[in-house]
Amino acid sequence: MAGLRCLIVEDQKPAQRILQTYISRLEHIELVATCGSALEAMKLLQEYDVDLLFLDIHLPKMSGLSFLRSLSHPPNVVITTAYSEHAIEGFELDVADYLLKPFSFERFCKAVSKVRSGTQSNNRMSKNIHDNSVFIKVDGDLIRLDLSRLVHIASDGNFLNINMKDNRYYILGTLHSWLEKLPKDSFLRVQKSHIVNINYIEKITGNQIATCLGPVPIGRAYKDDLLRKAAGD
Repeated sequence: MAGLRCLIVEDQKPAQRILQTYISRLEHIELVATCGSALEAMKLLQEYDVDLLFLDIHLPKMSGLSFLRSLSHPPNVVITTAYSEHAIEGFELDVADYLLKPFSFERFCKAVSKVRSGTQSNNRMSKNIHDNSVFIKVDGDLIRLDLSRLVHIASDGNFLNINMKDNRYYILGTLHSWLEKLPKDSFLRVQKSHIVNINYIEKITGNQIATCLGPVPIGRAYKDDLLRKAAGD
């Protein structure tokens, strides 16, 4: 595999030097540039092809997370920060890893390995839209889900219960992010905390849906859309 072209987005000089030193020790990663702000990073991303960002959260004028949200097609991202409270938000933005300062060279290598593994799967993953499948991260591994076997998703705070016909997973995430990538002809939000695959609806009784995995509640605000969908409108 070709080397990863990376960009450091970090405003603290000591942190920049640590990342530069770690990067220089690895043959399969190339440092394109180092910058101290999100605005500077935006310009560099227009000039260079970048595979990986090492992105600090606390940056001048625009935070790292705000910068990441502004990118329509972001490269792989490894968050580097001294603040652990942003971890959940970072993973909701689908970052590859989250390095909490100060981090060791060994931990840095682990983050880069995650990116390399994910990059090797990029062609397969981009093809998933047509294959009716998605990948989820479970304990650092990428697991492919066949959406035709996905019955129901329920939110639990900052986590999601992914209920497949033959398996279940508990992962970080939001219902909103899943609604954006699920096929709209098959999946519908039926309550504030629930998404259902309409192909697995066996019966609708009052404010409850019967599925092969058990009942799912229906929210009053979502019931009309559900009934229209079930009727084929």
